[in-house]
Formats: sequence, structure tokens, C-alpha cells
Amino acid sequence: MRTWWAAALMAVALAAGCGGEGTAPEETPPPNTPGYRLAVLDGEVDPSLTTIQRYDSAIQTVASGCKGSVVEVARLAQESRDALTNGKVFEDLIVILRDVSGYTAGAADCKAAFTSYVIVELKGEDETS
Repeated sequence: MRTWWAAALMAVALAAGCGGEGTAPEETPPPNTPGYRLAVLDGEVDPSLTTIQRYDSAIQTVASGCKGSVVEVARLAQESRDALTNGKVFEDLIVILRDVSGYTAGAADCKAAFTSYVIVELKGEDETS
């Protein structure tokens, strides 16, 4: 009888994933990373690791291009989106980051890259109105 009971407990434990080699759940970075925060601001309720990595990669690309920190780049992306939204231009943060990476080569610093991007975007919107 005890052997049967032990076997039943082992089967339940294995089915629940305790001690088994089942599929591990996807890891999610802590919610204090810049990529996670920007993903949430873009409307991702519970961003996947892949989504967060995409944001972190875009942030890192801009940061390395204009020699800034990832925290500064994330902040500037948010401020740029706010400025664009006030000018009736609506872009996701990930799009802004990808676009700004093209402005980093000749920029004096990260703020200059984001400023140039915002000016061009707002001016482009005015021309079509």
C-alpha cells in the first residue's frame, strides 16, 4: 500500500513539474529595466522577454551611438514622445528609438540626436497639414 502511495505522489509531483525536466517558463527581467518600462508605456501589459530584449537592444544601439547611458536614452525617448504627441505626431517608443539611431552619428550628444529627430518629425507633419 505504501509503495502505491509513494508512486502516486511521485506521479503528481512530476506532472506538476516538480523535479521533472518540463519546459521552463520564460524569464522576465525585473520591471525596473529601461526596456521593460518603455514596453509597458507602449501598451504592452505583460511584455515577454523577447519584447523587452527588443526594446533594450534599441536603447543600447542609441546609447552606444551617441555615447549616453541607457537610462538617459530611455528618458529622452519618453520626452521625445511627449513632445511629438503635443505636436499631434503619434509614435511608439520603439519606433522613436529605431528612428533616432539614424541621428546619432553626427550628434554632439544623445539629447541633440533626439532633438533633431523631434524637429524633423514635427516639421514633416506641418508640411502635410
